[in-house]
Amino acid sequence: MVSMKDVSNEAGVSIATVSNVINKTKYVSEEKVQLVQNAIKKLGYVPNAFAKGLKTKRSGVISLILHDTFNPQYMSLVNSVTKTAQESGYSVMIHHSDRSVNKEKEALMNSVSNSVDGIILDPVGLKNEYIKQILQQNIPIVFAGLSIRGINAPCVLANIKLGTYEAICHLIKTNHRHIGFITNALNTNLSKESFEGYKKALEDFNITMQSEYIKTNASSHTGGYKAVTSLLMLSSPPSAIFVADELMTHGAIEAINVAKADADVELIGLTNNEWSNLVKPKISVISLPTSEIGRLSTEIIIDMINGIKPNVMPKEYLSTELFIKNSDAHAMHINTEE
Repeated sequence: MVSMKDVSNEAGVSIATVSNVINKTKYVSEEKVQLVQNAIKKLGYVPNAFAKGLKTKRSGVISLILHDTFNPQYMSLVNSVTKTAQESGYSVMIHHSDRSVNKEKEALMNSVSNSVDGIILDPVGLKNEYIKQILQQNIPIVFAGLSIRGINAPCVLANIKLGTYEAICHLIKTNHRHIGFITNALNTNLSKESFEGYKKALEDFNITMQSEYIKTNASSHTGGYKAVTSLLMLSSPPSAIFVADELMTHGAIEAINVAKADADVELIGLTNNEWSNLVKPKISVISLPTSEIGRLSTEIIIDMINGIKPNVMPKEYLSTELFIKNSDAHAMHINTEE
């Protein structure tokens, strides 16, 4: 655990100077302030007044840190968190890490320095050692949407593994045997679990997985476009494609339109069902329970702030829904209870 002494050693100043900079109790020259602030940032120091919960009163603020500001589904998450927090008398401070671990660390440090009561985190990837430091200081954190392995904190997630499995099974049952799989290159738990669902479905139907049908690219419209284009250019292109990313799904649709392959390729995307029937080609979708993830995450963090041990330890999986294109039937509800 990083101490004030560690900061003073790193900055080359006295502990008293570090204390004066943090607490603003005495004048410190700009040069020394900069040295202390640089040391705090480098070491990831959490000031004791916040870290040990010695605040005289709560701030009434919850920090929401999002890793992807371009994903349309995040607006649903923001609205849900904000609404649920306001109903309990809390306001929400929103940060965007823009898929950068360094920016995520800065957002976490900013949250702590602003004395927030708890943090709802949609993490960038699989690792951020600074999160462990915050947890050691008993600051409540809930992971929403994604999780980080090896960190014991409540997680509210979509059961994307089972959702993907059901989608691939649907494709196989409708006579598809050559199925492409596209995911982002962020190496997140979501992309890993989606791939596990894809792989298991193929195994259960004794279909050999073909490496050329698996593509990763940037989590963007362009990334989806390039990935689908490369699949369609294969000598034996897949007859169906599953896209495990919201933004990549948009690019996949464009690629199919440009190639005029909509009659030959079945597409299932991990996206929002509200607009899926408005585009050409119409696509089947796995819709994530984004709003419910936001609501439950907020309820859990508020309970933790109030000293109530959450029932969700370490992970709570919520159901996805599979909507089949051109179907008048109700959405297929996937049972994710384990």
